[in-house]
Amino acid sequence: MATDFDHVEEAVAFLRARLPAEPAAGVVLGSGLGRFAETVTDPVVVSYADIPHWPSDPLIGHVGALTAGTVADRRVVVLSGRAHRYQGYTRTEIAFAPRVLACLGVPVLVLTNAMRPLLKFKHGLLALKAEFDANLVLRVSIDHYSEALHDAERGAGSWPRMMEGLLWLSRSGFSLNVAGRTCWHQSEAELRA
Repeated sequence: MATDFDHVEEAVAFLRARLPAEPAAGVVLGSGLGRFAETVTDPVVVSYADIPHWPSDPLIGHVGALTAGTVADRRVVVLSGRAHRYQGYTRTEIAFAPRVLACLGVPVLVLTNAMRPLLKFKHGLLALKAEFDANLVLRVSIDHYSEALHDAERGAGSWPRMMEGLLWLSRSGFSLNVAGRTCWHQSEAELRA
């Protein structure tokens, strides 16, 4: 019977046969960040559905694909979307992609995350800030600038939690970039009004 590690090795072999080179970094994109994958030059795009054992039920706004190529002269692999507990995935399935990337030799993994889970790691964030200070910039993506539409996307009551986290990060001295999603079909002029 195949083990979880056997499944990881099978996915690694599948990807090694398709990726042009060993990536120097991995980036897991969350909501609203999918366009980053479009910045990858010389992209090799592999659908999650094609990768053996890879969780492949993308959410709205997520392509559900791995893109390998170059960003700023660095070999990268970009994951457009990830598996979540609320989709019914097990912890093993959620950890599958990062485990595959580790076995591919990816030395650095950049994770984007929702605010609520992020704040469970305040001590770790403060330790990262102490070590990297000005070199650490956190990008916070807000689902919408209005509380009602933000809650419609993330669930009732998510706006106050997001604001609590954003304020904590700011008061703790983190360098922040705040962005909004672009899936609301509003023109840039409407968004800036």
